[in-house]
Amino acid sequence: IAVLTVSAQSVASMNGCSGLVSCSTCIQSIQSCVWCYSGNTTSGASCLPASERDSCEYSRIEDPVGSVTPLQNLELSETVLVSPQKVMVNLRPGSPESFTLEVRP
Repeated sequence: IAVLTVSAQSVASMNGCSGLVSCSTCIQSIQSCVWCYSGNTTSGASCLPASERDSCEYSRIEDPVGSVTPLQNLELSETVLVSPQKVMVNLRPGSPESFTLEVRP
C-alpha cells in the first residue's frame, strides 16, 4: 500500500490576513484567512482572520475547504491493479490532502 500526499503551493504571508487585497491572495496566503465580499463588487471586500468570520455574512464568505472523493474504487483483482482508480481532489492552496492508494503487487 502506498500513501500519496497531495498539496498546493502556498504564497504564504506570515503577516496575517490584513493587507491582502484580493480574494485569490487571501485564500492562498495562510489557512486561517477568509475573504469577505461586501456586495456586488470587491470594493470594500476584505481578508479577515478566520476568528473574525462572524463579522461577515455567511453567504459572502469565501473559505475553500480541501477534500478527497474517490470516483471509481473497484476492489483489487487480477485485472484491477490500483485502487481507487479515479479520485477527485479539491485543494485549498497551502493545505495538504492525503488518501491511500492500494497497489496490487
